[in-house]
Amino acid sequence: MKSGKRDLTTGPIYSALIKMAMPMVMGMLSVVAYNIADAYFAAKLGVAQLAAISFTFPVVMLVGSIAVGLGIGSSALVSKAAGEKDFVKVAKIASAAIALSFMIVSVISTIGLFTIKPLFSMLGADEHVYPYVYQYMSVWYFVMYFLVVPMTGNGILRAIGDAKTSGIIMSVGAIVNIGLNPVLMWGLGPFPEMGIRGLAVATLVSRLIGFVAIWYILGFREKLITIKFDGFAELKHTWNNILTMSVPTALNNAIQPLFLGFLIKMASDFGKDAVAAIGAGSRIDGLSMLIMMALCSVFMPFVGQNWGARNFDRINKAKNFSFAFSMAIGLFSLLMLYLFGRHVAGIFSDEENVLNLIELYLLIIPITYGMAGISMISSVGFNAVEMPFKALNISVIRVVFLAIPLTYIGSRLYGYEGLLYGIVAGNVISSLISAKWLNHTFNKLKLAHA
Repeated sequence: MKSGKRDLTTGPIYSALIKMAMPMVMGMLSVVAYNIADAYFAAKLGVAQLAAISFTFPVVMLVGSIAVGLGIGSSALVSKAAGEKDFVKVAKIASAAIALSFMIVSVISTIGLFTIKPLFSMLGADEHVYPYVYQYMSVWYFVMYFLVVPMTGNGILRAIGDAKTSGIIMSVGAIVNIGLNPVLMWGLGPFPEMGIRGLAVATLVSRLIGFVAIWYILGFREKLITIKFDGFAELKHTWNNILTMSVPTALNNAIQPLFLGFLIKMASDFGKDAVAAIGAGSRIDGLSMLIMMALCSVFMPFVGQNWGARNFDRINKAKNFSFAFSMAIGLFSLLMLYLFGRHVAGIFSDEENVLNLIELYLLIIPITYGMAGISMISSVGFNAVEMPFKALNISVIRVVFLAIPLTYIGSRLYGYEGLLYGIVAGNVISSLISAKWLNHTFNKLKLAHA
């Protein structure tokens, strides 16, 4: 490996976080953009197709959460090893993580292909929407092979301080995806018209490009792919360490798409327009919070490397900066959507009722963007210091004990609007709990290693 791609244990703190986050903003912007592009082009085919994409979104997010879990789990271990300057260990963890990712995705993809009908029927897809769901997901499950490995690899790159390359790979893949969407959907040029299936094929091609790129960079440029383990016992031990971090992290990340599935199921009681609005709104959430997500993606390796080096003052300063930055970006996003929410809603539909429902979503949910960011940062902070179950507990508290009952009660009392206020209440309470808990944990660790 080109040792010390970026040493985060010394030097300025705030500028290091910002410089690393900037390329990730572009990478994540492009990824969120192609999620929005899928919804945009599906809407051009009709409300049923947009509703179909909305039904698939929780499942796509769930699979993505498994990939993110593997990426975060391996990233936490790699960043700590990098902070300890043990680069042989870095290569072994990276190699084991890539192999493990491929094995896991093979199982999930196979199960997914055989459960499309019962799963989406359970989520509420009716006979008008289901055919479009099947056209999309029957291709998308093959995308998984080229999704999980690059996401794990990108996490490893960020762990050694190389956020720039990770951001470039994400950006290129998204640009290809967005460019191919209309070509394959409408059959432009020599390509056949595929409809909504074309959106999934475009994703397949773009993810394949990312797969090849990450394999080349990790294997040839960084020399992080190795088979030099001290027998199968060491490889198994490394897998166990990765899974110890990744399983609770994947469960943590899976909670949000499961909750989104719950929201869509409740929204289906109010009609397909409400389902389309929730699906569109959730994509706008991703775009609005991408700067916070980019910050979280670099907060992890920063804390991980300094955890390995036992630099607790740097960890606490980075945490405080990240909390303040999250609130500032949240307030800015709230203002922008308050002023331009109607115009943003118009990207997804020109039907009056759908427009009104999306606009209502954008007037209510952004109230807590900043606080939701604090919960995200807290979760990443716990993962970085190898406490994934505390990160999981934050999500369980937010979703299971707060958001689900509050949204259910709100929807039954006040309909669609009550459902939205239930989300807001859950975000506010959980952010206060998570911030206090992370502060306490970091201070406790500092005293324990003084």
